[in-house]
Amino acid sequence: MTSARSRQRQGGEPSPGIECPKCAWLNRADSLFCERCIAPLNIAKLSELSAGERFTSAAALLQVLTPILSAERVALEASQARLLGAYLSAFWLRPETALIQAVEASLLRGHLAARPAGPFADLGCGDGVHTALMMDWVFGEDFDVFRDLALSADDVFDNPPSQLGRAPLVERGQEIDLGIDIKASMVSRAALLGAFRQTIQADGSDLPLASDSYAAIYSNVLRDFPDHVLEKVLGECSRVLRPGGLLLFSTPTESYRDWLHFYRQAKQDDSEGRREAAARNLRLDRGRSVFCTQQIGLADWSARLEAQGFVVESSQVYGDRDLMGFWDTGLRPFMPTILEWLGRLDEPAPRRQLKAAAVDLCFQLLAPVFERNLRASDGAFRIIVARKA
Repeated sequence: MTSARSRQRQGGEPSPGIECPKCAWLNRADSLFCERCIAPLNIAKLSELSAGERFTSAAALLQVLTPILSAERVALEASQARLLGAYLSAFWLRPETALIQAVEASLLRGHLAARPAGPFADLGCGDGVHTALMMDWVFGEDFDVFRDLALSADDVFDNPPSQLGRAPLVERGQEIDLGIDIKASMVSRAALLGAFRQTIQADGSDLPLASDSYAAIYSNVLRDFPDHVLEKVLGECSRVLRPGGLLLFSTPTESYRDWLHFYRQAKQDDSEGRREAAARNLRLDRGRSVFCTQQIGLADWSARLEAQGFVVESSQVYGDRDLMGFWDTGLRPFMPTILEWLGRLDEPAPRRQLKAAAVDLCFQLLAPVFERNLRASDGAFRIIVARKA
């Protein structure tokens, strides 16, 4: 195998850069994320945030929560209430993640229910929890995604699970034929859920799958690839899908960055000459404003998809100001501290009690935002459903 240090970039001369510790790809020295596996490279670790930065994060969280807390209460229909509750339970220490993924799942479920008969793959499945919940799997009250994490690592979730065994299951949903991820630890975690018939470690730009073999592919990582990688991944999706097969994915809109709290605040600080404040807010952004690389419009997506043999069938925006403000602040900076504290509990009962109260509170507070984003007319993200011609 060719060493990353001798690898040429895009057909040119070898160039200095930073080698990804996860996949050994040579990236530009200033890259925030690996362009091959999206691992963090030059991002401040959550465990390294200073007390001042955590205070700024707490202030930002309260600032964006204020209009949400005063929102009118809504009564969700049973299926939506169950879905939001399942996400809040699985992601109870990151309710901002639960909220945005639950909205995405709700918008996608109808399309997935109407997908062509045949095998269904999740490209970039991660730990598999998002897609499992989207396909109606229900796990026990003790299950969440915050077990066996590497709290001091660049990517706290990229850690092999230490406890073998399947996740506690309450109700089976629809089985997912295949989960694909480039990270071995994520493949291991997804396999333990029991929701996937098969999981494999593979690069999306070189899928070890037969042509015309799958009826549908879902992905929430297409948005993260730079143009030259995205072209290859879309080409592989087109090759693997059967004629008439569906490609379903989520992606930022062209105005994505301007919906983010810290990036928007940094822009304002910079325009008003507050350089230190701008730099602090960009550090707290932690690459979120650039992580989703494909911040392009629907017309651009249509052109790229058509070049690979797809036709866009539908799209739906979501991610309004309240949702994105909460998603961009949330409990991220406090998670290492919370997990360290929870790790000192000698028995599971206090954790269960705390979790139950947190999930109930978050459900009441966030249900209006969830419901509103199912019918949004503008937002930071969109769902795209494309069919292979």
